[in-house]
Amino acid sequence: GNPLSLSATRPVAGTTMVYTTGNIPTLPTPPFLGGTILSFGQINPGVDLAFLGAPGCRQYVVPSGGATVVFLPGGATSSTVPLAIPGGNGYLGLQLWAQSFVLHPTANALGVLLTNGIAAQIGAF
Repeated sequence: GNPLSLSATRPVAGTTMVYTTGNIPTLPTPPFLGGTILSFGQINPGVDLAFLGAPGCRQYVVPSGGATVVFLPGGATSSTVPLAIPGGNGYLGLQLWAQSFVLHPTANALGVLLTNGIAAQIGAF
């Protein structure tokens, strides 16, 4: 099937940015838990997780110092995570990184699938 994916709307001050995790597999069984990791740090070019049992998966965000928003896919093929961006000029230019995952025991030996990483910079428009 298609790889797990992450997309986002533009991060504009005073609005709500929406992260969408897509292509969540439903066969042979749907994953029971997923999450989107929001971080102030990135890992570039990413850590290959094949040595942990997840070939083809890479970690692109620094998990410490960030936050993980958990979601329950419930058989859906996509899930959204909203992020309210404060208004004003104080956060303009701030960079955020994000990556989603789902726990899927039959996907690989590690039992996890990861998305691409997304970099976002808060702007005024």
